[in-house]
Amino acid sequence: MSALGAPRAKEIVSAAIAAEPSNGPVQSRFPSVDTAPVSGPYTVFAPTNEAFEALGDELGELLEPENREELIEVLTYHVVPGRQAASQLSDGEQLETIKRDPLAVSVEGDAVSVNGAEVVGTEVKASNGIVHEIDEVLTP
Repeated sequence: MSALGAPRAKEIVSAAIAAEPSNGPVQSRFPSVDTAPVSGPYTVFAPTNEAFEALGDELGELLEPENREELIEVLTYHVVPGRQAASQLSDGEQLETIKRDPLAVSVEGDAVSVNGAEVVGTEVKASNGIVHEIDEVLTP
């Protein structure tokens, strides 16, 4: 795994922050967390700042040094190999995360959700992937 400071990681992380500019403060809470190999491309389902805040005390617990592995599991649960544009997602589809965990896609009209989290912003593009904003933090 590469550090967030790796050149290509910055691209997808910057795109995630651009998708939800107020995520800068949340992202800054995770400076030492390693990400997936950054060559990509990847699709990231990035929770909004409000989604992180909704975790309340659980977020504080995840940020404790002794819970680092659990935090990495939660964060990597939001990353899928390949570029998955919203228009490519179909109802009932199962995506596989980089940790090989399934994510269930639901599509009803223009509404798309992943494991019940609604996609509220789509297709912020980076050279190594696509970011979709979601309204909840996904947990494995």
